[in-house]
Amino acid sequence: MGYLSLKSGAPVSPAYVSGTPASPSVWKPLFTRSRSRVSFGAVCQPPPRRPAKLDREQLVEWTDRLMRAVTDLMAEGPQ
Repeated sequence: MGYLSLKSGAPVSPAYVSGTPASPSVWKPLFTRSRSRVSFGAVCQPPPRRPAKLDREQLVEWTDRLMRAVTDLMAEGPQ
């Protein structure tokens, strides 16, 4: 997500899904009733790219920022 956003300049809308049933199967939760919630955060605009080619430091900084935005949504809980 971070790489594509940084490479293309596209903004990212962080999202967090809570309340889904835990299961080792991918399919079972699809057919299990639950009260799931999706929380969206403020849109994150990628920084302008420094060099023409992406460097690892810039990618790590941007990815960390996006992960913090999702973690903040998780900490807020459902609203």
